[in-house]
Amino acid sequence: MSIRRIDESHILGVAFAIMTPVSVISPKGMAVVLAATALGLASLRLAGGWRFNWQGSMVGKLIAAFVILCFLSAIWSIAPEKTLKTAAIFASEAIGGTLIILAATRLNVIQRTWVVHAICFGLAVAMAALFFEYLSGNALRFFFLTPENALEWKKIAHFKVYNASMTVIVLTTLPASLLIFRLGHRLLASMALAGLLGLTVIADADTSRVALVFGVVVVAVACWAPRIATVGLMTVLVIGILAGPAVLKETPPLQKYVDVLPQLPNSTYHRLIIWEEVVDRIWQRPVIGFGFDSSRGMTDAKTSQDFSLTYRGKRIYEIHSEPIPLHPHNAALQVWLELGGLGATLYTAILLVLVRLVGRSNSFQGAVGLGTLTTAIFISFTAYGAWQSWWQATLWMVAAVVALSFTGKVRLEDP
Repeated sequence: MSIRRIDESHILGVAFAIMTPVSVISPKGMAVVLAATALGLASLRLAGGWRFNWQGSMVGKLIAAFVILCFLSAIWSIAPEKTLKTAAIFASEAIGGTLIILAATRLNVIQRTWVVHAICFGLAVAMAALFFEYLSGNALRFFFLTPENALEWKKIAHFKVYNASMTVIVLTTLPASLLIFRLGHRLLASMALAGLLGLTVIADADTSRVALVFGVVVVAVACWAPRIATVGLMTVLVIGILAGPAVLKETPPLQKYVDVLPQLPNSTYHRLIIWEEVVDRIWQRPVIGFGFDSSRGMTDAKTSQDFSLTYRGKRIYEIHSEPIPLHPHNAALQVWLELGGLGATLYTAILLVLVRLVGRSNSFQGAVGLGTLTTAIFISFTAYGAWQSWWQATLWMVAAVVALSFTGKVRLEDP
């Protein structure tokens, strides 16, 4: 097939078809999917005499300002080389993600229909693979391991290894179900949602499960009162991000909460311990922070400590860990820690513009978009490093699926 016969829908269709299956094999592959898709789209546009248009939207300008701040923070960063390297990767992902979103909004009816079918196919394969892994005791994963690695991995094997994969599937299924429904395949849309529900029940992915609940609640509220949902979400973001460090600084020690809620998951206790340390460090440089992606170098094995929590005189949780292992597991606190109040203000502005952009559509598409955004924000604020390449790639790819649901109609028959 010549390059003239290939259009953007072919590249997007392949990307969306392999996106969720790749996340099952290795979530880190999401970064490869984003890069390959963006390069393919850019090559196609350049071959057709692409003229660059530098006039961007408000959210694009805010993201550009945030990227510039990331690079500038190398001046005062405690790890300038790391800052510049991660900032360059982050910027390239933002450019690539923008290209993919713009391509998704340019598709015509027939092209859009083909891409939706591709999304549906990818979800079906990914969900089927995860159900098979659950029923077979991770047979696929063991098949691809060497005998030595398989023997070692068996000691720790459980379905939790697919938590990141579940994150990708949860975020993709909400907007994808809407697209499938609009295609006229109501049964397939229902099956996709049923499959998602089944996976959230069997998977040991508490973060994705709770995030999905919040997302569905926002969808329901937005369908009933879109303005309330939009304003409410914006209010929560402003208070939660900008006032978060100050509020957490004044809260009682973690042990006080354990006395009231002793049955929280161990992962929750660990995050709360990390956040206490992060908040203390935020106030050391509250304006400009320690530099983009500097949290990875703040502590190491030499600074590891013993942390423990007790309930009624009995130790219920203990861990030997760095005060901040790799990252804060909270995007808002990570922005505060690394870029200070200046970065947190820009970060909040980006999210507010996104919420306003999605929420201003008083339609079911807008409601699902707000729900997906809420789910992504909740996961960002409770798990993963904010700048991890696979996570950034996931957010950009899901944003493209959401953008697809806001652009025109799809044809009811197969393309």
